[in-house]
Amino acid sequence: MKKENPAKKFEKCLDISDRWDLFFTERASYPLAVMFNKMGCSPNFVTILGGVFGVAGAVLFAFNNLVTTIIGIVMVILYAILDCADGQVARMSHKGSLFGRCVDGAVDSVVYIAIYLALGFRLMPQTIPFTDVVWSWWIFIPIVAIGAYFHTSQSRMADYYRNAHMYLSASERGNELSNSIDMQKIMDAEKKGSFKRFVYSTYTDYTKAQERATPKLQKLLGLIRENGGVIPVEVSSYYRRESNKIARLANSLVFNVRSYVLFALLLIGIEVWILPFIILVLEPIKVFLIVKYEKIAANATVIMEETLKNKETVDEKREEI
Repeated sequence: MKKENPAKKFEKCLDISDRWDLFFTERASYPLAVMFNKMGCSPNFVTILGGVFGVAGAVLFAFNNLVTTIIGIVMVILYAILDCADGQVARMSHKGSLFGRCVDGAVDSVVYIAIYLALGFRLMPQTIPFTDVVWSWWIFIPIVAIGAYFHTSQSRMADYYRNAHMYLSASERGNELSNSIDMQKIMDAEKKGSFKRFVYSTYTDYTKAQERATPKLQKLLGLIRENGGVIPVEVSSYYRRESNKIARLANSLVFNVRSYVLFALLLIGIEVWILPFIILVLEPIKVFLIVKYEKIAANATVIMEETLKNKETVDEKREEI
């Protein structure tokens, strides 16, 4: 008899779960999550602990040495495992919070900033491909551009579409879809100059950027808010069916694909090629997802409008009777 993975009970949504996460990361993080939960550790503690491993591993990437590179890879994988464990702890202990989600996102950003900076220092003494010119400090121009724009926008949209899938599919677990209006209110309620307000402020800006890139999806979400937050089954069924066809593709824009490609390139010694990989492979995937999801959202909006119109007609007939 096939043994069931106990970590599945604490997975956010199996529809969008990465296969590698289900096979490895979830299994590796689950016993750690159980241990942290029994110890009474908060999800934020686990998040920050993971961030420490992630940043430490990233720093080791700055040294062009096989041993330190391998140790760095192991530490970054530990960060990924703990990044999964913090969510499991939150669901086990029922201590999940918006602030915790914001902290989790902030820690992820710090780790990736550290990775890109370390990659820049590693590449400084190397020559530009197909030339005899040394990169020197010039390497930080493409590093900053790719990290600040391409990586940030790719992971931001992948995160948004994964959360939108859970929300619009009427998933009972893991719905973390935020909107900038609510985030602004939460931020304004915090004391000016406080750390909490700063964290909420960055997450509000993050949410606004997601919304700007998805006008048709925002129209659908606006209709749902006007309907009291109720998602008609016709809409949720359609969205889930269509989203399931491409939802897992969004996973290629978050940790696993990007990081494991980087690990392989680091071990081979051609790590500079992670930069064109991000632009030429991952960026087209992001654009494809935006186009497809906007089309899905537009069709779901039509279904939503027709459903509400039919409901109004039925209500009017009942009143006449």
